[in-house]
Amino acid sequence: MSNQKEPPQPSKKLAAASLFLGVASLSCPFVVAALGAPSVIQGQPGKAAVTWLIGLGVCGSVIGACLHTRLRTRNDPARFTGAGFSVAGMVFGILSALLVLALAPLSFSLRREVDRQVKVGACAENLMATGRALQGYAIDHGAYPESLAALRGILRRPERLWCAGDTNRTPANSWEGTTADNISFELLRPGGSEGEHQTNTVLRCPIHRLEWMGNGKLRHSQPWPGTSRKAKGGQ
Repeated sequence: MSNQKEPPQPSKKLAAASLFLGVASLSCPFVVAALGAPSVIQGQPGKAAVTWLIGLGVCGSVIGACLHTRLRTRNDPARFTGAGFSVAGMVFGILSALLVLALAPLSFSLRREVDRQVKVGACAENLMATGRALQGYAIDHGAYPESLAALRGILRRPERLWCAGDTNRTPANSWEGTTADNISFELLRPGGSEGEHQTNTVLRCPIHRLEWMGNGKLRHSQPWPGTSRKAKGGQ
């Protein structure tokens, strides 16, 4: 009887492990999204960037491990087999890395949308406050004023005349020195009576297309044709 040992059979364990790592790396984009996106929304891009770099590092490590396994199966087929497993793991790792990279622009796009919604909300609040001041003026004088500057003494905070999305104008800190450069809204019914314009637009923001009606309600609308002033650079 011969005492010669049989050569060891090629093992698929290393290739199977690389496949497992590749599949596991698919969870990396979800973890990065859960940790990085909130940081962007909260105005912490640096923290989000660190999260994305860590995610890319993990995916890169998985790709490197799978590539190493693929080389081992090619250079030492007598000991290692399962080249298909290692290639599949590498594909999963690359896919995960691409998903992590895609999260960055998506997160910043989400941040811009959140900022826009905040500005729209602030604009609506200021428009409503200005509209209530117009109602108070109409009750006292029997008609709306000829200009929004006439609300001095009724509208306590002149910054209410400014839209947060107006990049061409700045909010006024006080009524002293308040000019057209501090007023974003347009008075569309100057001198009109309150009862006459209950269902008409009296005040509007040309940036967010918000309109305040004489009955105290807000609505969105398309830009008015032929308006006398256009807001440029608004958000």
